[in-house]
Amino acid sequence: MGDPISYLLVIVVVAVLFWAFRRRSGKDNQSFREYITGPDGIASARRFRDRQNVTVPDNVDDSMIEDWVRQLLNPVDENFALERLKLTGQQAVPALLHALENPIYASTKLAEFSTPTALHRVFHILQAIKPSDAVGVATSLIEREDKEIRKEAALLLGSIATTGCIPGVLKALEDEDGFVRSYARMGIERAIEGGAGESGFFDAVFEPVVRLFDSDRHGFHRTARCLMSLDSERAIKIMLDKRFFKPDNKALAGILKALNESQVSIPKEWLNPLIDEYRDKCNEPPVSFCLGQVLIALGHTKDRNAEGVIRSFIDSEESRVRDDASLALCVFHGLADPLEVVFGLERKVGFDKLTKAQKYVSCIYGLKGEVENGGLSQYFFNSTGDYVSIAMEALKAINAPHTATLMQHAIDMFGKDGPSSDRQKRIKQLSRMKSKQDDEFGWLDKTFYEDNDHLIVQLNLYAIEHQEDFQSNLLLS
Repeated sequence: MGDPISYLLVIVVVAVLFWAFRRRSGKDNQSFREYITGPDGIASARRFRDRQNVTVPDNVDDSMIEDWVRQLLNPVDENFALERLKLTGQQAVPALLHALENPIYASTKLAEFSTPTALHRVFHILQAIKPSDAVGVATSLIEREDKEIRKEAALLLGSIATTGCIPGVLKALEDEDGFVRSYARMGIERAIEGGAGESGFFDAVFEPVVRLFDSDRHGFHRTARCLMSLDSERAIKIMLDKRFFKPDNKALAGILKALNESQVSIPKEWLNPLIDEYRDKCNEPPVSFCLGQVLIALGHTKDRNAEGVIRSFIDSEESRVRDDASLALCVFHGLADPLEVVFGLERKVGFDKLTKAQKYVSCIYGLKGEVENGGLSQYFFNSTGDYVSIAMEALKAINAPHTATLMQHAIDMFGKDGPSSDRQKRIKQLSRMKSKQDDEFGWLDKTFYEDNDHLIVQLNLYAIEHQEDFQSNLLLS
């Protein structure tokens, strides 16, 4: 199936291109199938491919760089200029810093809805390069009235993470705007993940990040995870404080998730009262998320009564609760998250070398991810459609008859021979379909979203029955 990370990126990119096109063109009635097989979709996909293949000459000079920086002001050229400047790296920094202080970049709007101005593109390039000589300019921008500029400056400084960044990042972590604070934290996370930064910087930001538990209204999991990355021993000691383990604590779910990810044991005596409190309120989204994490934490305790408590939530009407309850059962039985194991193995050895059970999990997660993101048309358009026969086997193996029936209906829409296993031929099949078949796809998509089979629950129960294929130590061998 290829690199799962690249596959997920393709899902997102294709969907973003489609929705951005509809927004710009006003063609609100155009279906996803019509877009991806029509001239607009093909042109968008070609531009995306061309952008990925951008190169720069070996003899880049200052005039070339200045020209590329100017192209950031042009919606037609800016994506290609961005890639060239990122590839140029440190040599492009002086021109980029000059652009940061040029008001025309802040005032030039771009067509792409996710990038408000050309200035954001400049920041994006600098955030990729992480040049230490950008610290002074970025720190001065933390004082700007425009919160969008403060956000990007905070992200840049956090990504560089040298001691010179401390004043600007500390100010950003205490900014009145929650997004500015979260961007500063995101920058710190990027520095840690990229192996950048200095220990003095990380020591200085630890306590201000802790205070985000009190100042923020959301993003608590990211905050908790950031603390674990900065200093896991200190973070665990802080988060295992009973003041957090109260039903109405807004940070509790995020803290629980971070502790669960690190397999930190939480006293069952702290968990059982939370379950009792949440049991009759699990149809409320904040409660359902928190209850799910409490159940996973209970699974980690391996307490002899834990399995019965967890199983009592498997049939919950709230999808998040039942999905997390089934994952909690995996944890109780000593398994890692089956999805993480399979994606990790697939990245390591490739789809063809997975066991049958692992392929089943991969194909069903691929099906679910594609359909929920862009519908069955997207599933068949992308490479996931190459494996539809295995996906059908998998649906039967995990006991998902409703979904199997829906998929068979979709397969029948391709004619007596079904969808081709060759992606290019399958795309041509999609393009030959009539507009009325979009209504059928739409009905199938809507029915799929109802999740009558509880796919995640069935997948996790299937993994428990095939434990040998989903042990976390498989990733170490």
